[in-house]
Amino acid sequence: MKKSSKNIRNKYPVVFFVFRRPDTTLRVLKEIIKSKPYKLYIFADGPRDESDFFMVNRTRKCIDDLLSKSKINIIKIYRKKNYGLKKSILGGLNEVFIHENAAIILEDDCFPSLNFFDFCNFALNKYYNSTEINTVCGTNVGVGNKKNKNLIVSKYFLPWGWALWKRSWLEYKNVREEDLKAILSKKNNKILAWYLMQVYNLSKEEKVKAWSYRMVIMQIVNEKLSLYPSYNTVSNIGFGGRSSNTLVKTVGSNFEIDKKVKKIINKNATYRKMKKYDNFIAYNLYLTPISFCGLILRKYFPYLVKYIYRKWNK
Repeated sequence: MKKSSKNIRNKYPVVFFVFRRPDTTLRVLKEIIKSKPYKLYIFADGPRDESDFFMVNRTRKCIDDLLSKSKINIIKIYRKKNYGLKKSILGGLNEVFIHENAAIILEDDCFPSLNFFDFCNFALNKYYNSTEINTVCGTNVGVGNKKNKNLIVSKYFLPWGWALWKRSWLEYKNVREEDLKAILSKKNNKILAWYLMQVYNLSKEEKVKAWSYRMVIMQIVNEKLSLYPSYNTVSNIGFGGRSSNTLVKTVGSNFEIDKKVKKIINKNATYRKMKKYDNFIAYNLYLTPISFCGLILRKYFPYLVKYIYRKWNK
């Protein structure tokens, strides 16, 4: 393992997932280019039907035009068929980790600061062989004392700008169903445990497009942690509009990047666990009235949900 250089921003590859949102895609891609990654993977999902063709092709043309003069090592995978959000991310990361030992992941609605790339590269390098840290998350939910520059760890994973190692991805893929169900016997919030398993089961039935609940449950079951920065480095700009999972704005849409922070990396920083941080994620991002309503709709009225998304996205 090479020692980190002074400019650690471009040490690990960036993986970028896009679909049919040229406006947010361009905003995020411009920041990725500024970070100067040594390698950039772009996975573009294919159109679901004829109504998607224009926006999908427009998104890809915007990418091609912006990258036409770039000197970054770029690997573009433009899908002809529609994989859907879950399959697109799972399949894409499976391909990436054939070649890479760690990666930074962004979707087309997660707007990063340059501090995000510094933080991820620093964390991926420092905790490369950690048995406790499983994922690195760029969205700090704004809980805690900002005067304390220490990093934060949480048992909960947030996929709004994140990073991980190949070892973590293999653990995610190989965890057994019976181990996931063991969450119900853990000393955790029983309501949250029930909710997470319900959403996970719906994702297996393709009634929910989310892939990340398996990661959330796996970390709880295996007592793994996500590492968070002391300041927020990613803003979710995908609520409403053509979003796959977040048509309605929630608390998560209010996490703005802290632009006053010019340098986020402290090589001597340690991390600490905050119950308040865990509780905020649990009760403000997972266990909300909107979440429960979405769960009921997807479980018992999946065709209605599909109809609503179609109407909204036209």
